[in-house]
Amino acid sequence: MIAKFNDLLGPRFAERAQEAIRCYGAHAYLACCVMCGAAAESILLAVAIAKADEDSVLKTYQSASGRSRVVTLILANVNEHIKKQFNGYLSLMSNWRDQSAHGAAADIADDEAFTSITLLLRFGILSRAVGSSSPLRYCERSKCTELRFYLCSSFFYAEQLRKHGTHSVTKSLPRSHGGSSTPKGDNRSSIHFVAIRDSTRTLLPRRKATTNTLCWLMHLIGDVHQPLHCSVLFSVDHFPKGDKGGNELPLRHGKNLHSLWDGLLGSDSKMSAVNKAANELSDKNRFSAEWESATDEKDPRKWAAESHAVCESVVYDPAILEAVRTSGDKIEPIELPVTYYANAGEVARKRVLLAGLRLAALLKSIGPQ
Repeated sequence: MIAKFNDLLGPRFAERAQEAIRCYGAHAYLACCVMCGAAAESILLAVAIAKADEDSVLKTYQSASGRSRVVTLILANVNEHIKKQFNGYLSLMSNWRDQSAHGAAADIADDEAFTSITLLLRFGILSRAVGSSSPLRYCERSKCTELRFYLCSSFFYAEQLRKHGTHSVTKSLPRSHGGSSTPKGDNRSSIHFVAIRDSTRTLLPRRKATTNTLCWLMHLIGDVHQPLHCSVLFSVDHFPKGDKGGNELPLRHGKNLHSLWDGLLGSDSKMSAVNKAANELSDKNRFSAEWESATDEKDPRKWAAESHAVCESVVYDPAILEAVRTSGDKIEPIELPVTYYANAGEVARKRVLLAGLRLAALLKSIGPQ
């Protein structure tokens, strides 16, 4: 895991990173976090030394305000996108090297240690891009709180599991259209529900509620309320194995059907945008049915059935089905009616609201932990 960074970051980083991993394996979580901070410092110095003379870098670093001066040296002529990420990862040093190594008694558990190692490895990857304009996919911002770092890491963990395992078999209740067929003995719906059940049990009273489990549960409940996570369109000619939840249906306006539904509420992750969306969904006159009935249904299988019904009534518009039926060898980007987008946006808001209310009810039922 660490070896691939040796040539780039040198033996100082490798030694400290390996120590962090060994401490984690020994359940010495405070020591693990301290060593992650020390390894992050090694990254900082290695990148700086690659840009300037080692002696001058070390002299600068040991002077007053030396760390900020070295960071300024590193980030000169680097684009703003990478600057934000680089500054974000420096919290590994401020949180763990500075506070944990020299502060008061700390209650550091598996979650913090796991997150620190994850962020350390991401920092190592980012260091390759310093001085480059190539965009990176995951961004931790410089003013993130520790909690936001935990959430970023945990959602990254859930996303990786989704891509490499669970998600590939969670497209349940497949839909048939245009001479298509549903595979017999399809048992793909069960894994999602088992994961929700097991995550909930992990959070029950008298059990340790881990950040990863909580975020995994949030991720799963959100997924099961996204209609295209609960349906697949099959077509003998075009999708004998399914359309991958709309991912293989190109649109004239937008990448594909799945990405359209993923982004109907926008992609701005700033708290101001999140608060604005939350305030909109708090309108109990506009969304009275959802506020009144959301928690009546507690079975995740029924939540998925709702999402599947939305696919039948809204998502797979007649224009889509007609394009699948009549296209030749290749389906060209589909032109959806203008009214589709406004209607889809309203439906997506209702599904997100239901997911949030049901998640809140589930967490309340688990207990104060």
